[in-house]
Amino acid sequence: MDAASVDGVFRDLWEVSQIELSDLYTKLEKGLFLKQRDAQFVDTMRQMFLFEHSTTAESRIPESLMASLFHTLGQCDEVNVVPNAIERLCVAILKEVSPSEQTRVYQVNSDNSNSVMSSIPSSLTLPVVACQFDEDILTKTMTQVIHWISTVGIDPSAQITGLLFATICGFYHPKTLSMEQKPVVMRQVIEWLNSASLSQAPNPYTHKIFKKESEQNVTEIDGSLNTGTFTLMNIGQYYTPDQMLTIHSFSVLRKWLLLYDGNDSAQNWQFLPLIQEHCFRVLEQCHRKCRVAADEEVEEAVFQECISILDQLCQIDVQFVPKTFDVIKRQAAKMCHNSDKAVSFLRLLQFILNHGESMMCDPDDVLTTYFSAFLGEKCTDYNVGFETVTFVEANLEKLCRKTEILQKYFPNLFKIIAWSPRNFVSEFVDILPATVTTHTAIEIFHMILDLPCLSAAMETVLLQTKPSDVDNLSSDRNTNTCTSMEAFLNPLQKPLFNFILRHKGGQGDTISRLDVLHKVLQDLVNHPRVRQSASVVPDLLRTFFVTIAQDGGRELVNRLIPVIIERTILLYSNETEAIQTILSEELLLLFKIYPDLVVDQKDELLELISTPRNVIARQNFFIHVVWCLGEYCSIGFDKRCDHQVISTFYESLECLTYEISAEIQNTRDNKYTGRLLSTLMSSVTKLASRCQDLVPRAMLCLTKVVQQHVQRHLVEERGTSLIQRANELVNILKLPNVASSILSPDIDVESLNLPLHRNNTSLPILMQISSYALNKSAC
Repeated sequence: MDAASVDGVFRDLWEVSQIELSDLYTKLEKGLFLKQRDAQFVDTMRQMFLFEHSTTAESRIPESLMASLFHTLGQCDEVNVVPNAIERLCVAILKEVSPSEQTRVYQVNSDNSNSVMSSIPSSLTLPVVACQFDEDILTKTMTQVIHWISTVGIDPSAQITGLLFATICGFYHPKTLSMEQKPVVMRQVIEWLNSASLSQAPNPYTHKIFKKESEQNVTEIDGSLNTGTFTLMNIGQYYTPDQMLTIHSFSVLRKWLLLYDGNDSAQNWQFLPLIQEHCFRVLEQCHRKCRVAADEEVEEAVFQECISILDQLCQIDVQFVPKTFDVIKRQAAKMCHNSDKAVSFLRLLQFILNHGESMMCDPDDVLTTYFSAFLGEKCTDYNVGFETVTFVEANLEKLCRKTEILQKYFPNLFKIIAWSPRNFVSEFVDILPATVTTHTAIEIFHMILDLPCLSAAMETVLLQTKPSDVDNLSSDRNTNTCTSMEAFLNPLQKPLFNFILRHKGGQGDTISRLDVLHKVLQDLVNHPRVRQSASVVPDLLRTFFVTIAQDGGRELVNRLIPVIIERTILLYSNETEAIQTILSEELLLLFKIYPDLVVDQKDELLELISTPRNVIARQNFFIHVVWCLGEYCSIGFDKRCDHQVISTFYESLECLTYEISAEIQNTRDNKYTGRLLSTLMSSVTKLASRCQDLVPRAMLCLTKVVQQHVQRHLVEERGTSLIQRANELVNILKLPNVASSILSPDIDVESLNLPLHRNNTSLPILMQISSYALNKSAC
């Protein structure tokens, strides 16, 4: 059934009326008491299950129907009374309506010999009990379940279900499992692991009365005859009950090791060496060549689980580390050239990272193998990406303390989020600060901004290997969709792709022909993956700048500011405006933390404000730069801000103010905003207030701005507000001493963060004084 059909079924169930639901309950209750139940009744039960499964509201089925369901389960020990399908559906329905007071009323009472538990096989009742999340019920049930597990002669299917029940409840509800019960289960698990027979079970679907079927042993995964103990890696057409117990015991083994408490008596855990030997046996089997291709996934999954079990075993008792570590190193040596086993290699890497220090083993070699070769080749594999991000996030402290692997191979990590942008945003927000150092910060900044470009380059590589996917490259089929492909195959432009797809950092912050790379990948800018990649850039940028502000230091910020200015107009993204907004806000914060950088970056800033052409395409960012110049170019922040420095900045801003004002006056296309001109006038006034010989020039400049706009009769809101702002600034400059206090408040007062009304240098008070003085002189 396809997805549309499934959606249709659930849509019909959501639209079921209360009358139809009551009829369904009645029909179901009547059918449960019939001795002969046809296929139509089974369909009715399935419909009931689907409704309970799909509804989000708390279920309130009739009490009589609830009693009938439990009564039906109570009959299942009677042969041929309740068909298997009905048994399973009864349990499924009861699980869906759990937990609730209705089901709790019918739960087990071990003191009652007529209870539901006493008459229902555990494979049916325990799933319902486990769904109640009631620790009193679970604890009472656990006692009987432990008895089933540890008693010889109990039905193996009941023991298997009991083992799974004890594992789930013990792990998620630890209080339901006592200290005495844990070693009992573990001893039984170890016994089941090592005591299964080697003979296959007979075919249950054939009955040869006169000819006894010869016994056949299970085989290894490569088809050879098994000569050792039975493990879950042995293959048989049919399995005996004790073999099924072995398989299930291995599947829960790691969970029970996680339940180990250091306060447990060592005598209770003397069977731990048997676990080690069993895992060694399984590891040896996992390197056999599978005769059936479908078994390869099983083999790899078992290998990964086996390594995790050994890892947990060594964490419990360090005496197992030396012998196990030698085995792990041999396994890593066998797999170091097989990137198809990347996830399995990651399990080995986890073990080495956890225990390598105690064995005086440097993990750099295996870490380099994985994060360089393996991850570089398998970064588009979703499973590898998920496992890698999980591994890095879980071991962040160890990787940062013991190695520099994240600082070296962060380009490969960025490929994961470039390929799966929305899957790992929160994880990368946690990981990103660990990759940022004084040496990598600039390169990582470029990497974040070029994340959509990286996604496009990876898509181009995919196209080169799978030409049939060409139709999926761009949503605009009228454009030349082969541009990026041709560039990738062009030897002259191949170095551009080699850089953006590099495995290792430290090969240069960026490339001089980045704009060329953006141009050749332009056909992919609207690709869904590229658009999603662009949407996560703002989150990563914010995290990056938080890290820089906290740990970067002045020297790093000094190197970063020119890069920020350069990259504001060099973006490959549909989110250009959002990115520029973040860069503007963060630049403001960096100058606030290090205001003396205005002098250090004098040449860069003067070049930026030297012409109106630099305003185009980044006006909001430009406004923030102009504001910073007016705010922080002051001797109060840096003794180097002398008359010459202030005058230099003033002359550039004054010239720009004239040009922008004239442009606004002569055009109607809103190319420049009134906010830009207003900010320019404020910064010019601030600089003039700190250098008295500039005051007449500033007043003249502001007066000319007013005259230009009055002459053009700009009565619209923008023109009126600009004239009003210019007049206010002129009035302030008429009182130079007051102007310096208003426009350059004392830094110590600002650092105190005092409320305005408590200090006589507050702006409202000074504005009132200046207004009073001007009015008085006019009179």
